[in-house]
Amino acid sequence: MSELQRALRTRDLFALTVNGVIGSGIFFMPGLIAELLGPLSLVVVLLCVALAFLLSLCFAEAASYFTGTGGPYLYARTAFGPFVGFQVGWMTVVLRIISWSASLSALAVAAAFIFPVFASGWPRAALIVGVTLFLVITNVRGVRSGARLATGVTVIKLAALVLFVGIGLFAIDLEKMQPLTPKGWGGFGESVLLFFYACVGFEWTTIPAGETRDPKRSVARALLSAMVIICLLYLAVQSIVLGTVTEFAGEQNAVALSASTFLGSQGAFLVACLVLVSLLGFVSSQAVIVPRSLYALAEQGELPPWLSRVHPVFQTPANAIWVSAALALAIFFSGSFKELALLSVIARFAQYIPTCLALPRLRKMHPTHEGFRLPSVIPILAIGLCVAFLIGAKPKQLFMGMAAALLGIPLYYGMRAWGRRQQITQLDESQNQDEVRAV
Repeated sequence: MSELQRALRTRDLFALTVNGVIGSGIFFMPGLIAELLGPLSLVVVLLCVALAFLLSLCFAEAASYFTGTGGPYLYARTAFGPFVGFQVGWMTVVLRIISWSASLSALAVAAAFIFPVFASGWPRAALIVGVTLFLVITNVRGVRSGARLATGVTVIKLAALVLFVGIGLFAIDLEKMQPLTPKGWGGFGESVLLFFYACVGFEWTTIPAGETRDPKRSVARALLSAMVIICLLYLAVQSIVLGTVTEFAGEQNAVALSASTFLGSQGAFLVACLVLVSLLGFVSSQAVIVPRSLYALAEQGELPPWLSRVHPVFQTPANAIWVSAALALAIFFSGSFKELALLSVIARFAQYIPTCLALPRLRKMHPTHEGFRLPSVIPILAIGLCVAFLIGAKPKQLFMGMAAALLGIPLYYGMRAWGRRQQITQLDESQNQDEVRAV
């Protein structure tokens, strides 16, 4: 079997992190939480980016112990065994495919805002299928091709956001940020859960370690440098929105509204273009990351081995790329992704909490490890905040997340039984060949 090519560099991982976190949330969430809390929403942003950064620190240390593909799945499997590892990997795959599908829908909406022809019907379908096929072919031809696309989009996205922040900071009117709590604290818990989804996706960086040069160093460097920039951008964007916009009721894209106050009538259109570019970067990163989650499970024999086959020429997990894209498109056309997106609550924390818990075990397994290492209080603090966030989730979200996890159990044991039958068959064939040679 061919091996994956180690072609990704630190800057490629940096781009994957930025695109994994900055999708549409940075444009749509500021107005939603500002409507619920007013200026107090800035505290929400601070809390969410703090948790995201703490978790990214835990992922950075966990990544420093490994050189293989898989990310959270690999960490949990190594620390707690194949069953726990499979559950983490299964939930990761479920989350990522749903997320990819939902992002394709958001991409169609963003494109239709600029080009109304894509609002419905066959043009909308053709756009999404065309974008997906382009991303699949690009990634099958090489992980560097997919990463290069993500890197190019990242440069455009960051440049535009930095321009927005650089001009917007001078347009802030501090009087609009008074008083701090005009609407009280009633919507604080809901706002935290809403905005945290704009901060996740940093874990993507750890998954393609098997295709990364010097992964024990590169992953941590890319992850932490990207998260510092992302956290600062989020705080700046929320501050600008609060300092330039007075009324948020019914406003989906508060960033576009804010831009129009200091960039003129073209401001909203420029932000709409930026949303489209941002979503293109988001789905391009998903096309790199999602198949690697499938590949990692198949590589360990926990999904059909056909998914772990590597293209003999391009050295990419081509089968996993095609299958994950097909599943994302199927969910997109079913129109059910909004309901399935409820799974993201449990699925996200099914990666975060096991990774934090795995760190003490990994430290014991590698006592001479000299790589990136955190103070022990950071994983404990991250786990505590994760539990606090889960307590604020709705019962329906928790129920659907648990249902998705339970569905993985028969798949796990079914694959184990199939693997044992394959071993028995191979042993019988080997014995028959030995008997034939003996005769």
